[in-house]
Amino acid sequence: MKIIQRLKVKFRKLRYNKVEDLEQRRRPDLIYEGFPQVIEERDSLKDQLSEANRKIAELENMARAFQAQESFNHQLSNGKKEEDDGKLEDELAMKAEENQWLKSQLDRKGKEFARLRNNIQSAYTDMEKAVATLGSAFMFTVKSPPENGNDYSYDLLGAMPSAGDDMLLKYLSDGDDK
Repeated sequence: MKIIQRLKVKFRKLRYNKVEDLEQRRRPDLIYEGFPQVIEERDSLKDQLSEANRKIAELENMARAFQAQESFNHQLSNGKKEEDDGKLEDELAMKAEENQWLKSQLDRKGKEFARLRNNIQSAYTDMEKAVATLGSAFMFTVKSPPENGNDYSYDLLGAMPSAGDDMLLKYLSDGDDK
């Protein structure tokens, strides 16, 4: 803060010098023509003023950088880091919760796929049995083969099942009860 106050004092002095310089510029240069020493002194003062302005600008930049560094250090010392840690812990807790939700979804999908796989296997077994039953339903023995060969056609719906097929008889008897 002391640096800033010193800079403000210097600015006031420079501003005062600039006002005097502007007043001198408004006056005609005829006054100074006869005095080369005065003109040289004036030019020297102008050079010194520009050099002083440059140094003041450098000091202002250094003061701003110093203030920024102090502000940063102050934030760190006042628990800014602790706030960041708290924020990170909250994010970590949210990610853990999301991870558990995704695991439960994965388990649910796994159970559903297992149930579907069992249903498909059961349906496959039922279809195999149905195909076997259907195949045995169309197997029949001809007690009196035709003499003409293929000229004679058999009624497949009225055909009798083969001797070892009990499933078809069971199916037909169940269908009659309904």
